[in-house]
Amino acid sequence: IRDGRQILDRPMSDAAKTKQDLIDELAAARARIAELETDPTATPDRGVLGLDDLGCILWRARVREFDGELDWQITVLNPDAAQRLLPLDLAPGQRWQDAEAAARTPEDDATMAEVAATALRSGADRYHQEVRCVDRDGVTRWFHEDVSVRSVSASEWSLYGATVDITDRKRVENELRAGEDHRRMLESVLECAADGIVVVDAKGAFIEFNAYAEQIIGIGAMDSSPDQWSDDYGIFRLDTTTRLPADEYPLVQA
Repeated sequence: IRDGRQILDRPMSDAAKTKQDLIDELAAARARIAELETDPTATPDRGVLGLDDLGCILWRARVREFDGELDWQITVLNPDAAQRLLPLDLAPGQRWQDAEAAARTPEDDATMAEVAATALRSGADRYHQEVRCVDRDGVTRWFHEDVSVRSVSASEWSLYGATVDITDRKRVENELRAGEDHRRMLESVLECAADGIVVVDAKGAFIEFNAYAEQIIGIGAMDSSPDQWSDDYGIFRLDTTTRLPADEYPLVQA
């Protein structure tokens, strides 16, 4: 911004991603790897397929079950894009996917294993889940993983996955949830208050009309304009006979 402070560390288009944007990214990812599903042993040409230009992480895995345990052999198809979307400190020779496994929150790591195992053993052809990872700067990021499954045998599966960053969407959802919780708390306070409380907006529409106010006045909120309040609610001057003009209501003057 003008004074030189940085207030957003990514392009605005990324920060404003909608659910449909994420769906479109996943669709593009599936289109890129569709040809690979016909040959699980193929090594993709990342440049030809444009994998590093996608806004998501693509991976494939061969999973085998031995003595009740699942052995995962995972290959990230676009490691440059993966490191861009989730920057991690990599030790010399360390693969990005191994660093990513270590970066997951412990509770999500356990949940991911359970969701995947259930999908494979139940014969599902697709599963999806969300996971949190901590990047190299200590920032927790949310990712949505969409995985297609092809059964090779009763104890072997071929998987292709596309993972997109949903951190901004999660942040908005959490803010909306916090706002809703705050609203409910205020409603509870207003309803339990030992005073009559009436709140209106700038146009005179009732926003809040608590139960005690209704008890005092004898009637609740009505869909009427301030000019009609004197008649609807019987608002008078202190002489109890002269109706109070709308422009003298405390609510209107406020």
